[in-house]
Amino acid sequence: MTSECFKKWGFVLLPVVLFLLTQRLLTTVLFPEVVTSCIVMPFIVLWYWRKERENSVSRPAADRPGFHLFLSLLFLILGISLTSSFILARIRGTISAPQPPSVVRILGIAIAGPINEELIYRGVLFKRSQDILGTTGALLLSSLLFGVSHAGLLEIILSMAVGLIFGLVRLRYHCLRHAILVHIGVNLLSFCNVIEHLPLPIYILGFLLLAISIGMMIPANFKTP
Repeated sequence: MTSECFKKWGFVLLPVVLFLLTQRLLTTVLFPEVVTSCIVMPFIVLWYWRKERENSVSRPAADRPGFHLFLSLLFLILGISLTSSFILARIRGTISAPQPPSVVRILGIAIAGPINEELIYRGVLFKRSQDILGTTGALLLSSLLFGVSHAGLLEIILSMAVGLIFGLVRLRYHCLRHAILVHIGVNLLSFCNVIEHLPLPIYILGFLLLAISIGMMIPANFKTP
């Protein structure tokens, strides 16, 4: 019984462990983190689509692209970005220094990073742990491990919350691509230093957008691909 349980959880957690170890090893020995994300991304994408999708079963069709879907994802991106920026700035008491948006940084942080993390956490980890923990348990576990992969206590807590939202997006729209798009949008906005210098009513609006978006996702059918 113990051996069977160990095998099950090894199957669930091994991709996450390998992903984190590979990232850490390459970052420590060879490349900056943003470069490592770009290097690792093609291998993760290829592995995910060739192995995980081969085992997929019939699932609800993803929502077709349309104006309503575009607005929903846009409001969610703005809500997450404004709310997290407000929380970080107020708790830290300082405004973070602007970081130059070089091509490598944009590719690594805003494109490759979100793709890697969504395929690993909301893709592989979620699907494998769902058989053991159910949908809610898989959602919580993927958010927890996504959060603790970040540095700093405040960042870990915020990342857990944001990871939970990404998971809700995956479930609500029956499509991992939508979670990837939201993640990319949030990371892209992190390059806009102006988002930390907005008047308070804008942040309140962002919080309302986030609350409304989450409220619309929670009652949805959580059958997952």
